Amino acid sequence: MYYITIMNYTIDEVLAAMTTVDYPIFTNDKREYNLNIVGVRNSDRAYDKFNDTLCVFYKYNGNWTLHQFAITLDPGVVYRNEPINDAGTAIIMPGFYKSMWRSGMHKSKYPALVQNKSCTVIRDNNKDSNLDVEIPNHISTRTSSVTHGITQTDYINQVGDVVFTTQTGMFGINCHKSGKGTTEFVNYYSAGCVVFSDNNEFDNEFLPICDAAANTFGDSFSFSLILDSYVRMV
Repeated sequence: MYYITIMNYTIDEVLAAMTTVDYPIFTNDKREYNLNIVGVRNSDRAYDKFNDTLCVFYKYNGNWTLHQFAITLDPGVVYRNEPINDAGTAIIMPGFYKSMWRSGMHKSKYPALVQNKSCTVIRDNNKDSNLDVEIPNHISTRTSSVTHGITQTDYINQVGDVVFTTQTGMFGINCHKSGKGTTEFVNYYSAGCVVFSDNNEFDNEFLPICDAAANTFGDSFSFSLILDSYVRMV
């Protein structure tokens, strides 16, 4: 195994950031591959590149191993401008999602991690290229049930307008690869999923790590999403 720092995060920075936001960290090091899978969202809100980072790390016999991959945690601009869901484009909200993924086939095409448990997504529905991921000032919330077990929360301002919407449920938010080789622009490759830029890294590094973890700890993968500001502030 090896240690890499593609996006210049250190294991100490990531661990401190996870502690700051009070997300669980799997630290049992008696067996190898007790995986922590953490996405770090870049502060750039308009970009259409793979400028986010997936940190995959575990502790074994007292030592941490960290792998980092270039990904997108955000849908491509094409889906921001033209949402495929009437409620708006899905953007994963920061949080800890226990057992979110399991091994499966992405759209029945190739091995990937597929959604296994609920997660919360922001619904960006103003049809521009910017990511609307920060909750604006509001005075109340309203929660309602939507179809297929989805729960929606609307954030309402002083005049009664809905200024922000999230949904919790199953949306097919998978972790998968993009085009052939290495892909520069997100475009149609993500409508809300976690997507790798480098397909070789996905096939030959990430999935084998997940397979090894599944063989030891079971086919269930938790996922955390944090903002890069939390990593850089520590």
